[in-house]
Amino acid sequence: MNKDVPLPKVRIDEAWLDLRYHLEWTKGRGTVVFVAVSSRDQVQDLRSRANLFASRLDLPWTEPPEEELPQWLAKNLPIPGVLWLDLWSKNNREKVLRELNELRSRLAGNGAGCLVLCGPTALLAEAANEAVDLWSIRSLAQVVSLAGVPGDEDEILRTDLENLKVDVDSYSSAWSVILPTEMRDTETSALLRDVDTARRILGTDPIAARNFVEASPHRRSELGQILFSLVLAEAAGLLDDVESVQVYLSRCLDLSAEFPYSFRSQICDAALQIGITFGAIDVATRVGDYLLSIYRDSAEVLGTPQSRRDLAYALNNAGDVARLRGDLDVAGQVYGESLDICRDLVVLLGTPQSRRDLAYALNSVGNVAFDRGDLDVAGQVYGESLDICRDLVRVLGTPQSRRDLSVSLDSVIKVEEKLGNTNRVADLLAEKAALQDHS
Repeated sequence: MNKDVPLPKVRIDEAWLDLRYHLEWTKGRGTVVFVAVSSRDQVQDLRSRANLFASRLDLPWTEPPEEELPQWLAKNLPIPGVLWLDLWSKNNREKVLRELNELRSRLAGNGAGCLVLCGPTALLAEAANEAVDLWSIRSLAQVVSLAGVPGDEDEILRTDLENLKVDVDSYSSAWSVILPTEMRDTETSALLRDVDTARRILGTDPIAARNFVEASPHRRSELGQILFSLVLAEAAGLLDDVESVQVYLSRCLDLSAEFPYSFRSQICDAALQIGITFGAIDVATRVGDYLLSIYRDSAEVLGTPQSRRDLAYALNNAGDVARLRGDLDVAGQVYGESLDICRDLVVLLGTPQSRRDLAYALNSVGNVAFDRGDLDVAGQVYGESLDICRDLVRVLGTPQSRRDLSVSLDSVIKVEEKLGNTNRVADLLAEKAALQDHS
């Protein structure tokens, strides 16, 4: 590409996907990447994603101090893995570019990894003029746009996406956030409509959902950044971009920290649900531990059935996160504590909801036993859960009770398949088919 031809600007998610693919495809080879951004926030955003991805690929990550950076480069190049240079400062940037131009032969030699130079939009022109040889060996160059005030093109895009046909069998965004009364007004109502639209098209086309968020006139408000970060995290998850899931969820958690607890707790629940769904272990652990601490304190102070139910729910979530990490000992411990609470609440209350909670807790304990290969224990607790779910279908006959029974049947079926009980499996599959026909 001619150095005088400007690069097209791309959104930050597009820039990250290109950088992510580059890091994956060129692992272990010396490459040079230029990334020009519009704000310091974008520097931090891309750095966080790249750092997480490098960790997942077991690539060494090096981010040297800005002080005396040219001398550091002369002494330490080549560097394996990812070498990330923040070149926001103009004076430092010119010196570093000139030094790298002299050291360019080291960037492709043995032991070299990916050198990422990230700075303001002026970076590319300065590199092309001040470090011509370095610029000529670049593997990737990007210009990241800054989301601004929506224009006519955004409005056309919004209209097209609002009318996008949705696949009813696709991923369905399931989290729920109810705004406190003091946060509701005309502007937030319009924001929530945009959030609902983006969530509606997520499963059909996550990139379209992401583009709709970018085109929303409400995306720059603080509340908009929080709620849209949840949507963008889901879109990233559907695109198998776990690093962006973590970044977006961390962002919405940080932004919601000063909001009322009734709102913040819902954001935490949503972030935890999304984190578990898409394997964002770090942020799921952070949120799970926080919620467990809150609900445990509340149960100790209040001791009410509802506070104890909330604790059981938090324990079950903590177990899900531990299981996601592969820590079955911790998962079994917290699932067991949740199960004990649920059994007590069934004795105390005896309500359909308390029995449903017990069935769910039993299924979680069964999952750990199954993961450990303990089919006897798994079959026992799955079977107890199945008995409860069958009874709730007889008593309630609701769509939810039938869905619960279907999940419970699947759990028992997988144990019977492992045991080779083909006749039992056939009976259970027939029961599930009849259940679906009834639905």
